[in-house]
Amino acid sequence: MSDVPQGQSDLIFRAIAEAADNARLGVSVTSLDGEEVEVLFLNSAVLHLLGTDEATVRARGVWSFIAPEELPRLMEMHAARERGDDLPNVFGTVVLRPDGERLPVEISTSRVTLGSKLANVTFVSDVSALSRSEARFTQVVEAAPDGVVILRWPHIVFMNLEAARMLGLSDPGDAIGKALTDYLEPSEAQLADQRAREYAGDTEWQRAPREYTGRDAAGNRLVVEVSSIAIEYEGEPAMLAFARDVTERNAMSTKLARADKLAAVGTLAAGVAHEINNPLGYLLLNLDMLRRELPRTGLPPERVEVLMARLDECKHGAERVKTIVRDLQAFTRKDEDIRGPVDLAQVIGAATQLARHQLAPSARITHEFDDLPPAHGNETRFEQLILNLLINAAHAIEEAEREDGAIHVSATRGRDGQLLVRVRDNGVGMSAELQAHVFEPFFTTKPPGVGTGLGLAMCHTIARAVGGDVTLESSMGEGTTVTVELPAHGSTGASGGDPPAAEPQPTGQPRRRRARVLLIDDERAVVASLSAALDDHEVVSCAKASDARELLDRGDTFDVILCDLMLRGETGMDLYRHATAQRPELRERFVFMTGGAYLPEAQEFLERVGCPYLEKPFELAALRRVFDQLLA
Repeated sequence: MSDVPQGQSDLIFRAIAEAADNARLGVSVTSLDGEEVEVLFLNSAVLHLLGTDEATVRARGVWSFIAPEELPRLMEMHAARERGDDLPNVFGTVVLRPDGERLPVEISTSRVTLGSKLANVTFVSDVSALSRSEARFTQVVEAAPDGVVILRWPHIVFMNLEAARMLGLSDPGDAIGKALTDYLEPSEAQLADQRAREYAGDTEWQRAPREYTGRDAAGNRLVVEVSSIAIEYEGEPAMLAFARDVTERNAMSTKLARADKLAAVGTLAAGVAHEINNPLGYLLLNLDMLRRELPRTGLPPERVEVLMARLDECKHGAERVKTIVRDLQAFTRKDEDIRGPVDLAQVIGAATQLARHQLAPSARITHEFDDLPPAHGNETRFEQLILNLLINAAHAIEEAEREDGAIHVSATRGRDGQLLVRVRDNGVGMSAELQAHVFEPFFTTKPPGVGTGLGLAMCHTIARAVGGDVTLESSMGEGTTVTVELPAHGSTGASGGDPPAAEPQPTGQPRRRRARVLLIDDERAVVASLSAALDDHEVVSCAKASDARELLDRGDTFDVILCDLMLRGETGMDLYRHATAQRPELRERFVFMTGGAYLPEAQEFLERVGCPYLEKPFELAALRRVFDQLLA
């Protein structure tokens, strides 16, 4: 201001000082004389920051207001300036006020000449509010439930605690300077790099969330959902990323999807079972009747023998369909098998005998049985379980084309008194990807016509129904071990009340007599087959429940009322309620047939009324056993 008149210079200086006061910007002017600092000017704002008055500052000296830990650094900076060293003009320090309060400040200093003296003009600003704001921001970021990462792609320059936890690090500082792509799967790293470089330096860029798969520091699989935005950090372009660990969420979604799939399978199975069981029912009944009548036809014995063999083949095929449908039904209703003590060694022996035609060409089978108590469950179902496992093992060995194929079956005692059945083979084995799906219904690695994909799913269902479990271990080229865990009979939770038998058994020697039977079924072929099968009784048939109701309302008498449970329109349940309300004695004469469409209402009805019932398809022998019991 050398060109400004003296009086006007004073006015300008006072205006600047007043403006600095209004802006709460401290201003001091000090002369330099060695280490001594002479105060030439202090505005009211700097006195307010120091928490004292001008006389105290002049008396104590400027250095006394610097925090002790900061004093050596600032005095060294002062000495360096005296030596002519090039130092930053703006720096931070801490002021110690007379009342003991510590105040962070930012200092900007410039050297000027006042007459013959060198002087420093210093601007002092309070940064405590900024420091508190930064502290609060840091606290919020560190407490955030999501990971927060700042990148100068691909290197990490900042990371909060949650992001470090995701990567398996105890200290966020361990990640600083490392490439984020080091934690991603190679294909994911390539995609992330492409997306980041595509928008490098664009501060308007913001990307929608995307999932990335990677590995943490310990090698554990990690799935994160990342949202990112381009920012400027410390004066340079950077990327701010928010990451959320969705590994567990995705696993839960997979489980829910599987549960939905199983529910859909159950719905499908109920409909399929009902539609198949009706035609399968009259097919089996007709085959039984033909087998019974064929020897009476007068044909030569050798011809009868050939025809009987063909009939047996037809029945075997129908029985296979029946087994598949029964397996499907297991997904739609609770297990109703009679349960009790089961000798596992005997069951394994019987299953091995049944599977011998499939095992013989493929493998040598060995057994190992400990002295075990009986298992709790159903012998037939357990036999089916072991048979499925043996056939799977045989197929695995056949696929591996091994000449030294071997299957080892053991029954041992496990933890907590559980019984363990293991079926081990040295077949082709399975990958980890296949193992994740083997218990899903309809999942199979076998070619069409060889497997239905229900084998292992049914094993799992049978074991879980009695409180057990099925697990599988396998390695490609080394074979598979399936472990079935079953409760011992009489153990806790294993000996509860058994469900009622689906087919009542006769007590004592039945007395067979000709009976009058009312047959109600809306499937014409079923009516024809049953009428023929019951030709030693008087059969009156109806296709609708309303027709049967009219007969019963007018007082017609029947020894047995054989009724389909789920008729179209008025159901067999409706007929039973109406008929027994008018004639209570009919309660003991109803026998229900069901095709497998087990609605909760139907299940509850059968349990409540206690009437005998037959599941289609049933054999003629089962039907006659029920009749013998009712007519005895």
